[in-house]
Amino acid sequence: MSVPERLKALRLEKGINKKELAKELNLPYTTYVNYEAGTRDTKSDILKILSDYYGVSIDYILGATNEKAKHDDYSGSFIDTRDEMLYYGDLPTEGKKELETYLEFLHQKYGRKDYSYAAIY
Repeated sequence: MSVPERLKALRLEKGINKKELAKELNLPYTTYVNYEAGTRDTKSDILKILSDYYGVSIDYILGATNEKAKHDDYSGSFIDTRDEMLYYGDLPTEGKKELETYLEFLHQKYGRKDYSYAAIY
């Protein structure tokens, strides 16, 4: 099942229409309609919001699993750098911290003062 199909199915299961959902999530109606139509990519921050709202994992929304349950022990093995996702898999905690520190350094070195990253749960 594609992301748009999953979003529609989750919305219908919840018994809410697109307009109500967009208002509930504080999104422009047309933006949400485009997510569900598949004409706009669903960014990681929106996936997190939708995951929390529906109480399902991001992997479920992405179609990577058919298991809806969220796992509180998810290792957060991705970093969102706004433009792309970096996978740091099985690095130990110290390695993850080192990678995050290095990303901060690079953003500062190359003049981006608005650097931001967050682990996806």
